Amino acid sequence: MKELRTIIIEPIDTYSDHKVAIVAAYHSKYHSKLQLDKFILHMNKFMNDTNLEYKIFIMEDNDSKLDINIGKLFNAGYELANRENFDQIIFHNIHLLPNKNLLLYYKQKIKEKTINSILHSLKS
Repeated sequence: MKELRTIIIEPIDTYSDHKVAIVAAYHSKYHSKLQLDKFILHMNKFMNDTNLEYKIFIMEDNDSKLDINIGKLFNAGYELANRENFDQIIFHNIHLLPNKNLLLYYKQKIKEKTINSILHSLKS
């Protein structure tokens, strides 16, 4: 991962006692720029609707010679987010765009979770 880059997105004004970090992995070999842009746009609107303080960390590996290592990207994102004392860190796939039915799960004070675990709990 010699070409790791981090894109950080956060709102200008937030007034909440609950801080949420969204960590997403991106690799230009497996994701299109359009997918990334759509994810960022959607997540900003979605998280603004929660009225929570949030920051989105896009962990990007542009080394096209290597396969994506999501674990390493998530770990690097976790390290960055953990330094800022977030109440909750959600590991997200840029292909999965949450809808309003999932707002409750983003507001729960559980330290770490994945979007897949949220979706799995809905099926149960």
